[in-house]
Amino acid sequence: MSDISVDEATGTMSADVTVTNTGQVAGKDVVQIYDNPPYTDGGIEKSAANLLTYNKTKLLEPGETQTITVTGNRDSLASYDAKDAKAYVLEAGDYKISARANSHELRDERR
Repeated sequence: MSDISVDEATGTMSADVTVTNTGQVAGKDVVQIYDNPPYTDGGIEKSAANLLTYNKTKLLEPGETQTITVTGNRDSLASYDAKDAKAYVLEAGDYKISARANSHELRDERR
């Protein structure tokens, strides 16, 4: 996964992810991009891994590689504060952005 670029004017985030078919048969894969937001004890309740966006590869033959671009919006990083603000809030702190096979299988990560 490349570094994440952000268009400050639109809030669009993007990264390139390279996928290689290491199997013995042709197949497709889904690149899933998650965010892991900062958490403060007593703060906004939120999931540890949130699906931001995804993109599917073409049919890859064994050994074939494809680089695809995945895009999302910075506003998608916000968490709903049901206790105080009663609105979506983008909290300060370090957000980890990761490419995963699913919500539990980390492939690569950036901050």
